[in-house]
Amino acid sequence: MDIESDFKLGDIPNSLKNLDEENILQILQLSCASNDLVTNSSSLSKFPEGENAYFFYNSICIVREIAKLIDRMSGSKLASLFSSNTSEEFKKLEKSLKPFDEDSLSKSVLKPIRDANVHYEFPTSKEDNKVLNLLNQLKSASTLEVGVKPDDCNLMSVRYTFADWFRNEYFNSHLNSGIVNEISVVSVGIVAFVDSLLADLVNYKHD
Repeated sequence: MDIESDFKLGDIPNSLKNLDEENILQILQLSCASNDLVTNSSSLSKFPEGENAYFFYNSICIVREIAKLIDRMSGSKLASLFSSNTSEEFKKLEKSLKPFDEDSLSKSVLKPIRDANVHYEFPTSKEDNKVLNLLNQLKSASTLEVGVKPDDCNLMSVRYTFADWFRNEYFNSHLNSGIVNEISVVSVGIVAFVDSLLADLVNYKHD
């Protein structure tokens, strides 16, 4: 079954023509991130609770990667083309994402979630007491919960919900309502920054 996109295709002036390779790649990184953040946001309501968390976790991973790009873009050639609105959006992202000290959002929250969600690398129980507690709960259970699709008999009809539980609990140990709100604001801020930057480039008058 074909699924139609919600987006109607059109054209904008090619604002990449007069940029160097580094800047073009940065624009592509930012644009891909914006696309994926929008897709994740719209997908949250299309899956049941427990399964839709993936899209939020994926957005956290995107924000972590953009944090590194924001750091590299500070004072760059591309930054010199920012309008006042784009500069303001960029400064907001810098304030939230550029600190990389141990207690920062980027290091203490985004990185461990990115590592586990993308690389499937959970810390060991010796490295993190939260993992020790969760593993003990798993080991003490008499059964492990799984989900199955009753009408399907293929390999894609099983969901290991005990693993969902472990991941959700581990990630939630790094989150609270304030942090979730901050990540949501930053995600929207990335989309707003990219939109403003592309508008700047389209309107920029080259010598």
